[in-house]
Amino acid sequence: MKLHFSIFLMIMGLFFCKDTEAQLVQLQSSRYNKHTGSVRLSAGGEGLLGSVEMELRLFGRSYEGLGIRVGVGFYTEDAFYLTIPVHISEQLTLTPNRRYLELGFGVTYAAYHAHFFHNYYLYGDALMPSWNIIPSISYRQYEQKIYWFIQFSPVFNAAATTPWGGVGIGKQLF
Repeated sequence: MKLHFSIFLMIMGLFFCKDTEAQLVQLQSSRYNKHTGSVRLSAGGEGLLGSVEMELRLFGRSYEGLGIRVGVGFYTEDAFYLTIPVHISEQLTLTPNRRYLELGFGVTYAAYHAHFFHNYYLYGDALMPSWNIIPSISYRQYEQKIYWFIQFSPVFNAAATTPWGGVGIGKQLF
């Protein structure tokens, strides 16, 4: 009799777990949608003077949560120089109407030291690649699948520390 009761409890447990799993999947699909990727165009920010970046929100979240950005940017003084920004960020909900605070940290490779980000007393006029550490805090607001942002993103490197910022627009792709 104990064996039959144990088997009965196991079968009921399986049915209960299956219903719970279906409810969990339904709950997750209502909390998360497929809007996890976007492309953005920025002036200033992580790309130094300008950049185009692809952004992915990880774990299938639509607007909030952990994300990563990778892009191609530039700065110019006497010629155009390539930059490659890589940034990871957490987007936090400020209000229910799609306004967010984004806190992030990134690294930008610059083909040569920009004079604006360069310390002449240490390096003179040498042209050499630089790695820039760029933390950021930004405000972002979504309007349908388009968003705009403004950010403060100081630039730290071996030569100097420069207060910096940026503005831009983006579009949700998927």
